[in-house]
Amino acid sequence: MATILIVDDRPTNRQFLLTLLGYTEHRLLEAADGVQALERVRSEKPDLVITDILMPTMDGFEFAQRLRADPELAATKVIFYTATYSVRDAETLARSCGVQTVLPKPCEPQEILAAISRTLGVTEPDADVPIAVTGATEVREIRKIGDTLAEYLGDFAQVRQMIESITPRGERLAAERKHLKELSQRFSDNFASLQRAGMRLAAVEELSVRLMAERKPERLIDTFLSAATRIMGSAYAAIGMLDEREQEIAVLLTKGFDAEVIRPCAFDRTRLPGMLLGERQPLRTHEASGSVKGLPSGHPMVRSILGTPVGTKDKVYGWLYFAEKVGGDEFNSEDEQLASTMAAQLGVLHENAAQYHAIQHHAARLQLEVGERRKAEEQVRALNEGLEKRVAERTAELQSANRELEAFSYSVSHDLRAPLRAINGYTGMLVRDHGPKLPPEARKLCDQVQENVSRMGSLIDDLLEFSRLGRKALSLQRLNLAHLARECLKELKEEQQGRKVEVMIGDLPPCNGDVILLKQVLMNLLSNALKYSRKRDAARVEVGAEIRNVEYIGYVRDNGVGFDMRYADKLFEVFQRLHSQSEFTGTGVGLAIVRRAIEKHGGRVWAESAPDQGATFYFSLPTGNGVQGG
Repeated sequence: MATILIVDDRPTNRQFLLTLLGYTEHRLLEAADGVQALERVRSEKPDLVITDILMPTMDGFEFAQRLRADPELAATKVIFYTATYSVRDAETLARSCGVQTVLPKPCEPQEILAAISRTLGVTEPDADVPIAVTGATEVREIRKIGDTLAEYLGDFAQVRQMIESITPRGERLAAERKHLKELSQRFSDNFASLQRAGMRLAAVEELSVRLMAERKPERLIDTFLSAATRIMGSAYAAIGMLDEREQEIAVLLTKGFDAEVIRPCAFDRTRLPGMLLGERQPLRTHEASGSVKGLPSGHPMVRSILGTPVGTKDKVYGWLYFAEKVGGDEFNSEDEQLASTMAAQLGVLHENAAQYHAIQHHAARLQLEVGERRKAEEQVRALNEGLEKRVAERTAELQSANRELEAFSYSVSHDLRAPLRAINGYTGMLVRDHGPKLPPEARKLCDQVQENVSRMGSLIDDLLEFSRLGRKALSLQRLNLAHLARECLKELKEEQQGRKVEVMIGDLPPCNGDVILLKQVLMNLLSNALKYSRKRDAARVEVGAEIRNVEYIGYVRDNGVGFDMRYADKLFEVFQRLHSQSEFTGTGVGLAIVRRAIEKHGGRVWAESAPDQGATFYFSLPTGNGVQGG
């Protein structure tokens, strides 16, 4: 004896399994959803769990996953018993959470018992399970009506016998007896007709219940045709159902003859049975002698045929026909009405089954996608953890490189300056002590050495400043850019001596920035403007700024020699110069320092110029970085 837990949110479904398994010796438990089921599994430790898939609170799929994730419960055997998925989709879900057996609803009792025995690994004798008769209630009601009518008929016969016993023999009474016989016969005929109608009604009701429980469209159609053939009492029958595109007959079933006989004309709207697709009303034909004409070659000879389209009022899904009525010459209006009713019923059920199948397929896809998404989220989480680790490693490497750069800067600042000072000192001593004795060529060479030593010192200073910019933290504050520009011009007085220079500083709006870095920017741009306008008789330098959209735009403009815009992209690179050292001295680092300082604020730099027409150097400070005008 095993302990079996039954999990289903519908009490009727649980009761069915409890009743079925009650004929066995198993110990039975029940739960209404996955949450209750987990609690009962932990407390009762059942040998087997039979669970539905779609349930509120926690579905069967999640329940099975949690079961497998718990080491103490992972070995518990599980069977999926569901009507909400196609077998294929349900088996896919089952395999993903370690479930080997899937039973569809409805399922034959013996199949359920066999699946339980296989899963438990035992061999048990078949339990004596009573078979419920679907639609029995409706049949009993019809039979009750018939029994009542039979009682009425018996009473009527007794009254007739009494009348005959007490009525004198005479023409008048004989006529009344004859009339009474006719009434009795008519009553008997009506009663028989009512019994036949009642039996048909019971059969249709039974068929309806069976069809409503069927989920697969193919089995639905096959079940319908078998039952409808019996209800109509025909020797032959056939049904054809269109595919989703309505381009061909996807399902073709027959009773009493081979389906291949009518396949060539199953979709032919000019011949039977394909022509039924274009009909809106049933088609009833009878030949008193011979066979009905228009049927394909090889079809059994029939004297009567009743056909009708299958569908709803909005759409036709196929056709249905019955041929050769058994026990009668031809199909009547009652048969026609019954056939139309069953065809309409099949149309609705077929539409519902197709939509149900599509919905369940989509639901299965969503379940799989949820699983895949969870797996992807785990992968992303693992990647993020790895990325954080790599960022930490790269940060450590960058910090180490910065320390090495600082050490290199220190070496440049001290170790390289010492020999330069020595070279400059010895050259000065040579010129001072032995200058008059040196030939002009030697004196010129000494001057060039001192000049190059001075240039080398300036280059070292610029490189050190360039490297310090990358490590310097911003200290933002409210700045008056015009005031900074005037301070820079005071420090550049030597550049203006002996020259006619006009400097215009406009009404610059205030901004937020690092005072040291922005002063260095203005110093380098003003120094360049004064240097490259040296050859002008009247040099002109302009400093301006404005708020443009969401940017603070500053500029320094001069009327110097300018440059070719084809080479503008090289201006802000280290050691890139557009003029020779003999024309204009410099290290080629000043504009690179400008770019690095502005980019550290989150801005950008650019220039506009033309040869011999001056140049304008722009820089921007984004307001989104805390830089504002006002």
